[in-house]
Amino acid sequence: MLRSIFRFCGSLKLAIILLIVLAAACAYGTIVESNFNTEVARAYVYNAMWFNVWLAVLIVNLFCAAMVRYPWKPHLTGFVITHAGIILLLIGGIIDRLWGIEGFVPLTIGEAPTSIMELHEEETTLWVDGKEITRTPFKVDLLKQKKEKKFSMETGIEGLAVDFIDLEPVAATITGLEPVEDDSGMPALLWTLDAPQMGGAHDQVLFLNQQENLGPATVSFIKGLPPEPNASATTPEGTPGEGKMVPRRERHYQFSKDALKDQVPAIVVAGEATGAKSEVSVSEDGQIVILRVTLEGKSADFGVRGKIGQDQPFEGLPDWKVIVRGYFPNFRMQGNQPATLNEKPENPAVAFELVGPLVKDEGPKPQANPHGQPAGPHGKPAGEFGDPNLNQLTFFLGEDGKLRYFMKSRQKGEQRGDVVMGEAFEGFIPGSKISVKEFNPKARPKFAWAPVGDTTPMAAKRHAYGLHAHVTYNGETQTLWVGKSGDPLKPVRQALTFGDKTVELAFAARTMELPFGLELVQTAAPHQEGLEGSNAFAAFESTLRFDGDHQAKIYMNHPTTYPVTAAGPWLGTTYKFSQASHGMLLTPPRPDWSGIQILRDPGWAPKWVGCLMICFGIFTMFYLKPYFKSGPVKRTAKAAQSPAAAAASAGKLAAVAQEQVGKEA
Repeated sequence: MLRSIFRFCGSLKLAIILLIVLAAACAYGTIVESNFNTEVARAYVYNAMWFNVWLAVLIVNLFCAAMVRYPWKPHLTGFVITHAGIILLLIGGIIDRLWGIEGFVPLTIGEAPTSIMELHEEETTLWVDGKEITRTPFKVDLLKQKKEKKFSMETGIEGLAVDFIDLEPVAATITGLEPVEDDSGMPALLWTLDAPQMGGAHDQVLFLNQQENLGPATVSFIKGLPPEPNASATTPEGTPGEGKMVPRRERHYQFSKDALKDQVPAIVVAGEATGAKSEVSVSEDGQIVILRVTLEGKSADFGVRGKIGQDQPFEGLPDWKVIVRGYFPNFRMQGNQPATLNEKPENPAVAFELVGPLVKDEGPKPQANPHGQPAGPHGKPAGEFGDPNLNQLTFFLGEDGKLRYFMKSRQKGEQRGDVVMGEAFEGFIPGSKISVKEFNPKARPKFAWAPVGDTTPMAAKRHAYGLHAHVTYNGETQTLWVGKSGDPLKPVRQALTFGDKTVELAFAARTMELPFGLELVQTAAPHQEGLEGSNAFAAFESTLRFDGDHQAKIYMNHPTTYPVTAAGPWLGTTYKFSQASHGMLLTPPRPDWSGIQILRDPGWAPKWVGCLMICFGIFTMFYLKPYFKSGPVKRTAKAAQSPAAAAASAGKLAAVAQEQVGKEA
């Protein structure tokens, strides 16, 4: 019976059945992947238990098919090698499924090294009274394909139950500020616009270096001081001058790089053109940015960082001064607005004013701002260089820690002052009031999520998914929506209070820690020649640094491995890093961001050795088989025998046969 079972396990009939079913399963998996996504195909086909069992049976069939022919004849060499190669290939795949690692790491230039990798799945986290209780992994891609999108968390606390009953596209709104002690916080303020025309009071949160467009106005929050009163600027736009005396004034934009120098002409505000020249330079250590201005044959240097809005006297010209209105450490154009990529002075640009002796005001000059829209959040000139058709409100955070504001209205001109918490001042809309309710030097936003009410595929692309949670404690049930946090290391917690107990939930990508640090040194996405205005990029490339000392460049189809060992890449014990995405594909583009795929493939060696064995085995069966068999030679020898010898051989064979028949009888 055992021999019969063994022969059946190695039979060709079983092999045909196994291969037909596997081919059908792979075809079905391909259809599922094309209609849904890779994760769904993996869950329902390739990672399913029945598929694993079927592969195991195939390995048994291949092994038995080879062993049933043992001891192997020379002409079976190719057959055995091929079957052994297929078995090795399947074993390598199983090793990868059990111990392989695949994930993603988003990196930004200038950020500290990270050892955290995001996996291709999510998890929910539960805290009770600030203590982490449990984490529950799941996959959004699988959950959203189910008819009932439900799962629960094992809390381990008597009377506490957490159930997630739905999954839908959600939108987040900032509801307030949450103080933090770590470096994740940044200055932020909660301000209110109370306008009858807009339906009453509206609370809004503004973080440092953030700019919001409210339709009739732009609102910004930056460091520095408000600009000094300007007689010509306080005159409403379009109103001719009244002939009074105002300071001579000229506006300049200057860049550090030679290709951009002197590209923007000076804008005369009051008086005649000065003919002044300027240049921007950076110290060798990259810590000091200097603006040098040459006027009337004299040159003077002026500070930039921390000097926005401050008067700086022009040495040698007592009637003149320089006021820095905007500073962009790493200048970039975003749309039609100047902005900065980061705080590193790699391509600094400065917007400044020359202010001189009094002259007669003859009204606004016809020159237009060549940049169009107002500058970005870093050093925004608070209306001085903006679109005159927009009202502008800027909150300033001074070096003394005080808040000030500057507002420019088309109807009322300029308005400035100190910000007093809870005290309102007149807004840019007639009859409106503006006040600051809360300011925190280290804060992060409080979010609230709500379903967008649209579950179409287009809505799913525009919005992230959120979980609808039902939390029950001692018979009391509360519900809330939990959206996915962008940073899995600092997930946004949603809190519910049950008497004296606080329950918090968060939803973020699942992570794992790498045994080394990884940082982004440099990244680039050059365009295809002639297609600079499109998304046709020639390549995505990034320079990575590992553990602070080893550097390597990666680009499409050119990965690198770490740790650096001779046998690691061959054995699949190292990590492979590939260029997976790039910030230029984001909206808005981020030239300092790069997405890196990380893969650990411990089954690499058996898979590749198995592939080589299959190729060699097939080659042997088709081209080397005559060299492993002696059949033709033996037939030739038999044909050369004499008739007498042939008769003697036949007699011996008959005698042996007769003896065997006697034994069986």
